[in-house]
Amino acid sequence: MKLRIALLLVFIAAPMHAAVIPLAQYVNSLTNIKTLLDAKQPDAARAAARELATVEVDSPNGRFLADTALLNAIATTGKADARLAATIAALRNTMPPAAQPAVDAKLLERLRQRETPDALREGGEIPGVPTSSDARIETVAEKIAKVFTWVRDNTAYVPYRGCLRGVPGVLLDRAGNSLDRSLLLGKLLQIAGQKVRLV
Repeated sequence: MKLRIALLLVFIAAPMHAAVIPLAQYVNSLTNIKTLLDAKQPDAARAAARELATVEVDSPNGRFLADTALLNAIATTGKADARLAATIAALRNTMPPAAQPAVDAKLLERLRQRETPDALREGGEIPGVPTSSDARIETVAEKIAKVFTWVRDNTAYVPYRGCLRGVPGVLLDRAGNSLDRSLLLGKLLQIAGQKVRLV
């Protein structure tokens, strides 16, 4: 009888975790919660925090439970303190290089160099190369399709309002809202020599 009670107490006291997720996914989920909070969407952040509080995280150093104190505080108040940003930064530093999103340093540098106000013409148009040849048009269309496909397939949609991350942020995090992803698409098309106008 005592053995049954002891087993029952151990079973009740043991936390019930629904899923095991990789460290990179956990860091991305925490980043998305922070993005939702920054975008003043506390209800969505609360729901995401409640869901994330039940997971177990698989890291290179072994498994650990999600930070329930932090996530429960977000789930109840809809606010985060400096702990959330510190947790994200600390976990990113522990991630192996292969798990961190790959960033093309040359592309990022080209984006930084071209992100100047004087590169824009009046009306928000970015100068491009005019073409008239059919072969050239097909080549340009292929470039545009490749750039669009890359942005669509390699960045995730995260709902929030306004321009929050910008081109470098979406490129680094591989996530953003429709505006930030459009800005990235426009900048990549500009680098490919196309005329871009956001409307």
